Amino acid sequence: GVGGGGGAAVARLGHRKTLLLSILVQIPPIVLFAVTGEAWAFYLLASVFGFAYGAVSPLVPATVASFFGPRHIGAILGVITLAYTLGAAVGPVTAGFVFDATGSYTLTFAAAGAMLAGNFVLTLFLREPGGRGEGAV
Repeated sequence: GVGGGGGAAVARLGHRKTLLLSILVQIPPIVLFAVTGEAWAFYLLASVFGFAYGAVSPLVPATVASFFGPRHIGAILGVITLAYTLGAAVGPVTAGFVFDATGSYTLTFAAAGAMLAGNFVLTLFLREPGGRGEGAV
């Protein structure tokens, strides 16, 4: 099932719209991390971000399967997983360099928000090949 309550959303909205909503919900918390000075606010933002991220993780393979079917899912998810893995490896190191250079994580969180916004836009324009409807596997 889709984590973070995403299963119910998928049933109502479909994979793509639920993925878009989940990405959109992640943007404000990641940007607000940069200005959060109180522990309670950080935990609240982290909870919202984590809830939405929990829905995105299983939605990516489900959306790929929905849009492209089972034939090429391994190759497509391999490329996506490589990108995620490289980001997970390079992101924290880059954030450390940015903090050392600026004394702040503000630029790092702003960049993360911009990348999520870019992800949202790319997903917004995602169209099924061959005019297949959502859920065609």
